Amino acid sequence: MIVADTDGLITDWSAGAARLFGWSALEACGQPLTMLLAPQERQAGVPAAVPIRWLLAKDGAGFACDATVTQMLDDDGAALGLGMIVRAAAASRERLRKTEEQLRLATEAAQLGIWSWDVRHDVVSWENGRMHEIFGVSGQRQDINAARLMGQYLHRDDVEQFRQAARSTLDHGQRFHFVGRFCRLPERELRWLELTGILQARSGDDGATLTGTAADITERKRDEEALSEARLRLEATMSAAEVASWIWTSRMTASSPTAT
Repeated sequence: MIVADTDGLITDWSAGAARLFGWSALEACGQPLTMLLAPQERQAGVPAAVPIRWLLAKDGAGFACDATVTQMLDDDGAALGLGMIVRAAAASRERLRKTEEQLRLATEAAQLGIWSWDVRHDVVSWENGRMHEIFGVSGQRQDINAARLMGQYLHRDDVEQFRQAARSTLDHGQRFHFVGRFCRLPERELRWLELTGILQARSGDDGATLTGTAADITERKRDEEALSEARLRLEATMSAAEVASWIWTSRMTASSPTAT
């Protein structure tokens, strides 16, 4: 479902529209609905109550579809805007299915968990089994929302950093990025977590939805710490060698006969 105001500017862009067309909600909202039409058809505007058989995706590729645009009216008959419902034709649905399969394979190869967060209601949905593996919980347990994440899982010194990352995304539309420590069940082992996400939807009273990935980066952090320690040891060794060399030079200079 896609919604536009009376000026034809997109105000609501569903997750399904993002998958089908390739634009995120941040990219699409505020843009003219005619951007979905073929260039030669844009000047005429979006036809209401007339089936549309061809639309354009973000990459410029056209695809066959069954799309209908209806005018939305209030109780007094005044225009509120336009609503568009799009159903991709069989070939386009197959392309979408392949894209989703490629995404699934890529996330599995990278061992990434996928999540979606309804910020207003603080409801989090885990989209694959990797999320349960990262946190060490069974698939029967309720997905961990932000309140539980901050109160029960994140290291207390990293909670404020999580809040700031979320605020930057919600207030300014910045890419969500958080790296911090968390406790993995059942032993409550302290590990490192990286969360990334983008703002998928923001439409008035519906609030905002974040969709993103999660990765357990504990091994990477350990490697970074080991590399940092090795670098410090090397620097200390080099400094000691320079001191020893200076002492040796000083002693040799002091013991050598004075030239006459």
